[in-house]
Amino acid sequence: MPAQSLPDRPDLDQLRRRAKELRNAARDGEPEALARLAPYRREDTPVTLAAALLTLAREYGFASWPELKGAVEERLMGRDARARAFVVASVSGRADRAVRLLDADPTLVTHDIWTAAVAAREGVHVVTYDAHFASITRVGTHVLSRNDE
Repeated sequence: MPAQSLPDRPDLDQLRRRAKELRNAARDGEPEALARLAPYRREDTPVTLAAALLTLAREYGFASWPELKGAVEERLMGRDARARAFVVASVSGRADRAVRLLDADPTLVTHDIWTAAVAAREGVHVVTYDAHFASITRVGTHVLSRNDE
């Protein structure tokens, strides 16, 4: 089955409800539900919500429910939150998340000095100039303050 696309504004609660409906349908013996779950569970095991969540995630092209959940949360974040998440992911060893955030919005590298610094450290080349960066006060290599205007 080819991967489905997430809607522009996905809803985690709705996705969980769909997984519960899939689990319940499989428990009721519905052939279509059992066929959807078959690649992700052994036939001799009970139908669990975890199996239904994994099935839904795989149908959307994700390796796991946590990965799908993270992608949905990232999609719903505002730009400031995405930039902050990019910085945190980059410096805490979550390269997969940092790459996913940057792929979704390559302009994050010019969001502020922190995203630009992390991007430069990771070898991402910033090819645009943001006049906002001109308002940074520096001593040596340490940022002291940012004069927001």
